[in-house]
Amino acid sequence: MNNQQYGILLVAAAVLALANRPALANVCDQPSPLHEQSGEQYWHGEFASENQKMPLESNGAVIKADSRQAQALFEVLELFDGRHYNSGEGVRYICKGAPHERRVVVFKSELQPVLNNKKQSVEQSLHFTETAENDEEKIGYLDRVIVDIPAADKWQVISDNTIATSLVFRRANALQFSMLKQIDTTLAKTRNGIQLTRTMYINGHRESWATWLLDK
Repeated sequence: MNNQQYGILLVAAAVLALANRPALANVCDQPSPLHEQSGEQYWHGEFASENQKMPLESNGAVIKADSRQAQALFEVLELFDGRHYNSGEGVRYICKGAPHERRVVVFKSELQPVLNNKKQSVEQSLHFTETAENDEEKIGYLDRVIVDIPAADKWQVISDNTIATSLVFRRANALQFSMLKQIDTTLAKTRNGIQLTRTMYINGHRESWATWLLDK
């Protein structure tokens, strides 16, 4: 991260927000459950912690290291970290239009891994190139998707096969106005690989979301 970013990942204050959030609907600007759960602290990052030795937590309760939940978390992380994915296919939803006429544009999305993945201490970032197209509106784009993989104690165990985490940071835009971004990441183990879901909120409101199935 650069100096315009701050804050790290969810801890106990945001755990229930992730565990209890409803299924995504095709609606723009929905409020962030993390914002609703953490209140004013959301804007200051005061709920965040960089303590890598903090206990694993799920639904506000400490996870024992030898528990089924802990094993599920480590298994999903190891599967995602240890496999080389040649491709990923999915759907990207992007909110477009003026505030009074917001609409969802749906893109067919493909991911290709970029081989300059870097690892720093206990955290890692995986880099993908995304190609997205909307045949109906005849628009598309090429972009970079960076998936931050924090330490195990920063993930929420949603189920035996699903884990989630949130990243909150502040960044200045081209006009040097500051905005708060939140990126939720969910990893789910499936029969065919890993399902990766990413949701972005701008200033506490949902801006885009996507789900891919990553194959070997």
